Amino acid sequence: MPADVAEWLERAPADLAGTRFEELVSPPYRTNLQRALEVARTEKTLQRIDLDLLPADPEASAIPVTLRVLALRDPLHGLIGYRVSARPGMLVRA
Repeated sequence: MPADVAEWLERAPADLAGTRFEELVSPPYRTNLQRALEVARTEKTLQRIDLDLLPADPEASAIPVTLRVLALRDPLHGLIGYRVSARPGMLVRA
């Protein structure tokens, strides 16, 4: 986990070791994250998604971010993972 994301979440990078990224995403956005991963994998394109991450303090507001997701492939093994980058974002809520 990049140090800047850990800082946004107010957690130490070591505390996030072994944590699935999906667990850091606010529950209403997890399905959209899964869809973005699937599209990145099947269409072999960079995907962009706006979502909220969960801070360490459950009383604090969620952190809006913009993610970019790219499926990483190896000619021998196929899909080997995803490259995910995050930037602070601003979600527009209705």
